[in-house]
Amino acid sequence: MRLSLVLGPAAALFCASVAPAACTSSHVPECTGPMSEVGAGCPETFAGSLVDVMCTPGQMQAVYSCDGLDVLGMGYGFYGNECAYDPSTHVLVGGRELNDLSPYCQDSIEISAGRFPGDVCPRPGAVIASRTCPGPGVDGGADLADGGGVSE
Repeated sequence: MRLSLVLGPAAALFCASVAPAACTSSHVPECTGPMSEVGAGCPETFAGSLVDVMCTPGQMQAVYSCDGLDVLGMGYGFYGNECAYDPSTHVLVGGRELNDLSPYCQDSIEISAGRFPGDVCPRPGAVIASRTCPGPGVDGGADLADGGGVSE
């Protein structure tokens, strides 16, 4: 299992820049479900920029491109979603959900649907932007006029 799925979307930055070899394995998720359920936490479309994504208080978000797909990761530590998009049409083509407290199929902590980049993603330098959304009452997250705290 990829470390970014366990640690949440903020790990994408760690995996891409600090220790890419530690973040991959040959594990392929065995638990699959219908896109309508697995992708329910994903926006239907995504144009590749966090500026267009609602910044939910306390949520970690990261965007990377790999293997011809744009991936948006959103999470709260050990719970999160990864959403894969076609970069031309911006349409959702893959959804992955992780929850260490609610196992899915036979004790799997992840469930997936659709297409995703290979297990070697994100590659070094692949992370386009990341941010942690401020908590309630902290300026900088809800109003995205200033970029909503996006670091690129």
